[in-house]
Amino acid sequence: MTRLPPKGRIQKLTRLSLLVAFGLALYAVESFISLPVGRVGLANLATLLALILFGGGEAFLVMGMRVLLGSILIGGFFNPAFLLSAAGGVASTLVMILLFPFYPRVFSIVGISIWGALGHNLAQLLAAYLLLGQAQAIFSLLPFIPIISLGGGLIIGLLAWLVICRLPVQLSMIN
Repeated sequence: MTRLPPKGRIQKLTRLSLLVAFGLALYAVESFISLPVGRVGLANLATLLALILFGGGEAFLVMGMRVLLGSILIGGFFNPAFLLSAAGGVASTLVMILLFPFYPRVFSIVGISIWGALGHNLAQLLAAYLLLGQAQAIFSLLPFIPIISLGGGLIIGLLAWLVICRLPVQLSMIN
């Protein structure tokens, strides 16, 4: 990676901070929405945008800061909800980072998002099992995970695609 001049580093840090704040805002909004199947994962939009615009390390940073600050915001630091969120966020981000080199030849932004959602949901299921036990009850959700992941990943991927299409600058200028 090339060293950015101080102004470039400040701009990058500012943009990453805005993505973290955006992710936190989406997390807060989504916490007020009650769906029977759980959350869509709107906050993951910030992570996906960080991956597309800056790369894997920055995406991981945005996800980590979002999960950490989100747990502090709701007063659930290091409780089971935080651990489930962290497990899902890490898995989702790792899956998207691994698939991103295949964009756009093999996977679209939407496809990467769907696979990330699947990784997120499976990791949360595994973490819930490890934290809470009750394997039969937890794993009874397994058949629904691909459907839930498809829905959430599709929504987040389409939103990311819309944002990227409307950026006023070329992506090469951001990196």
